[in-house]
Amino acid sequence: MNYYNVLFNIALSKSFTYKSTQNIEVGSRVLVDFNNRKKVGIVLEKTTQINIDDIKEIKEIISILDNKPVITEELIKTINFASYYYLSPRGLILRNALPSKAFSKEPINFEKNSIKKQINHQKFFNLNDEQKKIYESIDLKIFNVNLIFGVTGSGKTEIFLHLIRDVIEKGKNALVLVPEIVLTNQYKRVFEEKFLDTVGVYHSQLTPKQKFLEWLMFKKQEKRVLLGTRSAAFVDLSDTGLIVIDEENDDSYKQENTPSYNAKDLLIYRAKQLNIPVILSSATPTVETYYKASITKKFKLFKLNNRINNCELPVIEFSKPENTLLSIKSQEYIKKSIEEKQTCAILVNRRGFAHFLICGDCGYIFRCPNCNVSLVYHKKTKDLKCHFCESSFEIPKKCPNCSSYNIKDVGTGTQKMEEFLRENFGNINIARLDRDTASSKKNAYNIVSNLLDGKIDIIVGTSMISKGYDIEKINLVIISNIESIFALPDFRADEKCVSLIIQTAGRSGRKQKGNVIIESKLPSRLENFIINHDYEGFLKEEINLRKSLNYPPFSHLIRILSQNTNEKVAKQNIQLCFEILKNSGFSFLGPTKCPIDKIKNKYRYHIIIKTNDIFKTLHFITAELLDKNLNFDVDPISFF
Repeated sequence: MNYYNVLFNIALSKSFTYKSTQNIEVGSRVLVDFNNRKKVGIVLEKTTQINIDDIKEIKEIISILDNKPVITEELIKTINFASYYYLSPRGLILRNALPSKAFSKEPINFEKNSIKKQINHQKFFNLNDEQKKIYESIDLKIFNVNLIFGVTGSGKTEIFLHLIRDVIEKGKNALVLVPEIVLTNQYKRVFEEKFLDTVGVYHSQLTPKQKFLEWLMFKKQEKRVLLGTRSAAFVDLSDTGLIVIDEENDDSYKQENTPSYNAKDLLIYRAKQLNIPVILSSATPTVETYYKASITKKFKLFKLNNRINNCELPVIEFSKPENTLLSIKSQEYIKKSIEEKQTCAILVNRRGFAHFLICGDCGYIFRCPNCNVSLVYHKKTKDLKCHFCESSFEIPKKCPNCSSYNIKDVGTGTQKMEEFLRENFGNINIARLDRDTASSKKNAYNIVSNLLDGKIDIIVGTSMISKGYDIEKINLVIISNIESIFALPDFRADEKCVSLIIQTAGRSGRKQKGNVIIESKLPSRLENFIINHDYEGFLKEEINLRKSLNYPPFSHLIRILSQNTNEKVAKQNIQLCFEILKNSGFSFLGPTKCPIDKIKNKYRYHIIIKTNDIFKTLHFITAELLDKNLNFDVDPISFF
């Protein structure tokens, strides 16, 4: 008789022991009786550590569902590591690691047909000297991490397209991560020109069936290039020869809810196990990535200092509007852009119509009853929405506090900007790209397609419009309301602000000199770095500042969060955590209320540990705090 530990896609780290007369490969899907119902689990390991007294109670495996394992031993090791490092149940990591249909009872055919190799060599551009030097310097035979740090429009994508071609010709696959679902449409267009119908996509807007098929075709090498968002970090990489993480600076690679893994870091870990190279690409790499590439030399650093065809970087100006949504200067530039049949991109760092509604008489602010945040006014749908719990409310006719009818909207959102532009610039094609318009896959696809085809005169959007688009007709970029980045406490606020501005500004002037107007006032040191396009200078100064404060990359942070519908319980749990930590010798801040102290009817308190020995700290937390009704965020990106 053989005994196997089986893991389920539930919020538990514990595996359960089952028996079988058959030899079952690790990673296989099996059907078992779990809690008196049939359930699919994954064989983690064969075990001999059986308590004699328990043998009679061990249930038999009902059936092996497939002729091959569904996940590799490498991915099982990754699941174990991610569970340990991110302090998350192994079952939740497993749930993220496979498409949901992989947990159904139907058998999966893993047999490979002929491996597809379709490359249209005529569609590859010749690399310039700067690009060619980088292309020839990246070793595809062994594990290494390469940062391509290039100004916007410098041809970073073309380098890794050439490298992907080399990998495919050697019989291997390539995984390319992008930060936003809407970006996959543009990338798919570019990649299909070169690799025809062997390009797949993998993201959360696919149906369960579509996601399963894309996952399976990549595993069987029917798709050779997979374009994916964060969840693609767990796909089968056994036949993969290159991993590319584009716009590596983007926060969306970090999952905020449990399991709070970082796809970028996890893929670097996996690449090391598999001995394959990784390319990180960005015009604005994170402080941590740049530090590893330029100071510690853990990564290789490659720079692209010039745009393709020596096109100049856009001219950046600061201009603050007075009593209007856009300054006179910006409005004049927009008129000129329309006359010249160019496209103008306007970044508004807030979706909705207005930031919030306020009573003009008593100052009452309309807040979400489930979350301690102001409700955002959405004029198009004629309601108030909470951007945290997604609840919607009718717009009240009068103030609930003083019964006044003097209710005003405050601040500017993408909807208000869109309305202002329609009122002031007549019958032109204006589109809006934010979470509201992009929630529909078809709508998002149409907006991006029209943008790529030059059919849009003005595109208004949130940070979504800053990410990776290569639109020849955009010659004017206007950035509004950037100050909101500083609204919540975050030691990365300066980095996020400068990165967002430079990324958004980079959409301008890809074919001829462009202009950028920033309608905000920032600290002079930041303005100087931005005007001079000196992101590397900013990074060097920021590294010195972080060093003096012992912030990442010189330390690791772990955020411990207590949340409960009962505020007293939330407070008690974080206080218990404090009592355990205070004699631990670790440096930490708190306990205190979270900046947003109530979300989805849960009261929130947190403690932030700052450590120079991450594994010692993880070991302590695992031993002392893991079972104390707390949530953990290791290397957090968000602190609200």
